[in-house]
Amino acid sequence: MKRLINITSVLCAIAAAVSLIIGIRALMGHGIFLGLAFFAMAESGTFFGFIGNILGIAIVCGGFGAMGYYGITADKNPQNRKRAFIFGLIMSGICLLSLICGIFSEHFNIGDFFLLALPLIYTYGILKSA
Repeated sequence: MKRLINITSVLCAIAAAVSLIIGIRALMGHGIFLGLAFFAMAESGTFFGFIGNILGIAIVCGGFGAMGYYGITADKNPQNRKRAFIFGLIMSGICLLSLICGIFSEHFNIGDFFLLALPLIYTYGILKSA
């Protein structure tokens, strides 16, 4: 399980970096091919869509970044294992919500499934390694 946690932790850190890049591109008005439904808020061009997009970027990057950090350091400190599990649950919920919003708002893409699977597998690995 340690190897699974390390692999998914690195993938979470990569997801945080990619979400930051895609979110900045969405703020600038460029088309995106992969991302969470939160990033689609800015399409309408409203101020609240812009603010929502910034908050979405902060939540996704912070959540996946924390998953990456706490997952890698989970073996060194038992507190980090607990934090990794909590962030895994939170990001699983956010990604599930994003998948549901994407389906109903017709902004669905296959990347939502991959972004939902990542925190679920991560959380499973943390849970089984305890």
